[in-house]
Amino acid sequence: MFVVATQCIEVGANLDFDGLVTELASIDALEQRFGRLDRDGEHAEAAGATHAAIVAQKDQTSKKYDDVLYGSAMPATWEWLSDHLITETRVEEVPAEGKKKPRKRKIKEQHVEMGVQALRKALEATPDRELLVKQRRRRC
Repeated sequence: MFVVATQCIEVGANLDFDGLVTELASIDALEQRFGRLDRDGEHAEAAGATHAAIVAQKDQTSKKYDDVLYGSAMPATWEWLSDHLITETRVEEVPAEGKKKPRKRKIKEQHVEMGVQALRKALEATPDRELLVKQRRRRC
């Protein structure tokens, strides 16, 4: 089953997803979305990890970008995520094909730890974290 939803899925629903592809948002919105990922912990045990992707259009990552909903928090969050990338290299065996012998190749992967405890710890160490959060509207 696949679920396609707006940001309304961030709050108020007890949903558990095995994987996630989300559009860039403020860090507080992303934290809510990632909170829907493998809530019961079953997928991580079976596969060793759960996977998600945050996608963005190039203009959304520009420091000058001002989103209608998230304001300047969106590009600030992208920059924060980029600064917190963890790069790992793994070796994968490529099977023999035709006359070619089996070989190994290195694959470089990058990720940001988005687990609740790791994310909160990283945010606590971020002095200007208020720039990553959607600004609240004033009520008149």
